[in-house]
Amino acid sequence: MAFPFKKPNKKSAGGSSVVGTSLRGLSGKIHGRGVPKGGLPSDGLEVDESVMGASRGKRLDGGKLVRILIIVVSVLAILLIVGVVGVSALSRTSAFQIEHIDAAETEHVSAQKIAQLAAVEKGATLLNVDTDRITQNLRRNPWVGTVVISREFPDTLKVTVVERKIGYVVVMSSGNMAWYLGADNVWVEPVRVDVADGLSTADAALGIASSMGAVLVSDVPSSVSPVAGSECTDESILAVESLQGQFPDDFAGQVASYSAPSADALSCTLSSGVEVSLGTTANADSKESAVRQILSTYQGQISFINVRAPAKPTYRRLDSQDIQQGTGAAGTSSFEADGTNAFTSTISGDDTMVDEDGDGYVDNYTSLDTDGDGYADTFTLKDDEDSAGDGAPDSGDASADAASDEAASGL
Repeated sequence: MAFPFKKPNKKSAGGSSVVGTSLRGLSGKIHGRGVPKGGLPSDGLEVDESVMGASRGKRLDGGKLVRILIIVVSVLAILLIVGVVGVSALSRTSAFQIEHIDAAETEHVSAQKIAQLAAVEKGATLLNVDTDRITQNLRRNPWVGTVVISREFPDTLKVTVVERKIGYVVVMSSGNMAWYLGADNVWVEPVRVDVADGLSTADAALGIASSMGAVLVSDVPSSVSPVAGSECTDESILAVESLQGQFPDDFAGQVASYSAPSADALSCTLSSGVEVSLGTTANADSKESAVRQILSTYQGQISFINVRAPAKPTYRRLDSQDIQQGTGAAGTSSFEADGTNAFTSTISGDDTMVDEDGDGYVDNYTSLDTDGDGYADTFTLKDDEDSAGDGAPDSGDASADAASDEAASGL
């Protein structure tokens, strides 16, 4: 470190240049501008003691700090080692042995059942209990979603279970039976659908789904065969989950039910009763946008929308001041089996829809004089199969009063 100093006088008495005087042989203390006895002239080398003192102080403080740091780290390391050894030793003793399991019941799993499922090993303590194994034991019950385990000293293990959220109620293809399907795509358990007089199985199942905050899925293939606790692998149901997941939350929240005979023939029914033919899972955002646009344009007047080809959507518009809200159950409020593999829907007093050959497509659609102006607003559809996939039926003949062609223009 350089010390501050004043330049010495360069000229000596003999006129020769003097750079300085050797400090060798200096003795005694350096006093202020002090000069060694008989040594340097008064304008010789000057040493700034304040700088030297500060420098020495800093060196002392730095060294002291390092020594303190080493001591602190050493003490902490010793405490850690002692703690680990102590806990390890305690875990091998009966100290803090579990005597009680504190479990709160859920809607579908009792507290006693939770304690039984936990299967805590006899003699386990709060220090050595295997919480991962307890969690695995509990999750063998398909209702168990997440598990939180905490220790309450000296002898209580607290187990908190959060149930799996039900995302769908799936109606089986035969019998009055449905299955709960978790929002995480895991089958939970079957549920019997009790059908009251005047209701269909789908209507009754919709009530169950609504009470669970879930979506109804009906018309699934007979190949769907759930197993409690296993993941769903059926293509038609996976397609439903895919579509529902792609829709924005506000639109998905309006979907009351899906009809899923196959992965490429999906349809849904909104809570307002409007049925929407969706087709495949492709272009979900475009399909949702088209549905919103039509519903916004004809508020309260739409009963059916086809967005299989979202660029060319079609819809059925009802010109009536007495339109009742549907149930939201797909294929139930408008379709009834007639015993001949044909389905007939009465949409209004004059509108009928019939699938005579049971191919899933409407063979005949007729709308008569819905406005009572004396002109027939008629649209007759011989078979509305859309083999071209362009959103328009293969064949149809429309004749309508140009001034009042509500039914025809709505298709």
